[in-house]
Amino acid sequence: MGKIVVFHSFQDGIGKTTLLSNLALELATQGKKIGLLDFDLQSPSLHVPFGISQNKIKNSMNDFLKNKVKLSEVPIEIIENHLYLFPCSLNSSDIVEIIRDGFDSHKLIESLKQVTDQLNFDFLFIDTPSGINEDALLACSISEELFLVLKPDKHHIEGCKIFLEFANKISAGKIGIIINKCPNKISKEMLTKEIESQLKASMVACMPYDEKIQEHENSGFYIQSNPGEQLSKEIQRLSKLL
Repeated sequence: MGKIVVFHSFQDGIGKTTLLSNLALELATQGKKIGLLDFDLQSPSLHVPFGISQNKIKNSMNDFLKNKVKLSEVPIEIIENHLYLFPCSLNSSDIVEIIRDGFDSHKLIESLKQVTDQLNFDFLFIDTPSGINEDALLACSISEELFLVLKPDKHHIEGCKIFLEFANKISAGKIGIIINKCPNKISKEMLTKEIESQLKASMVACMPYDEKIQEHENSGFYIQSNPGEQLSKEIQRLSKLL
């Protein structure tokens, strides 16, 4: 059975979606089969790095949640036999309908487990909405591994501490901390010690800040264009820890 891995951040703008997209691409190039599921139903963005527009989305997560299609009918094949995207609808009326009517969470949980096996994924990555909210906690409740992506500032660390209290109560899977956009002047050893002490969770990666990453937040992939940079090496290292 493939592993369900959830990526979450307390705030927007941390680079979570860009990071998990590059990590998924790295794993796909290693021969793994990866599913990428956008679970930010109100503000979807996982389609952006792949250049997917609304007219390319035949079926969406919204269609599945409204019982129009099976979950296995949603994914778009990005790399043949290796990388698949489960997109959300970009249509405003579909977004409003989900907000207004909600969805069957039990059906979603069972379907996620089934489709991971049915499509023979090595990993199913779930990109959550930021903050403390019902959808994020639902995704965390079925995770086998939860990566909390944060930046090294006091406010964000405090917010993550609160989120982790909820995650622990719902028995989220193994929790790891990823520091993203870490300034090069900061000592990684001291930062790791400080954050692990505050959050009571293990640091699995500290991603250095590279201004070139901004060039790939709306299109293309950093790891393809900059394979020798330290950030790419850290993404490659993280891929081997999964």
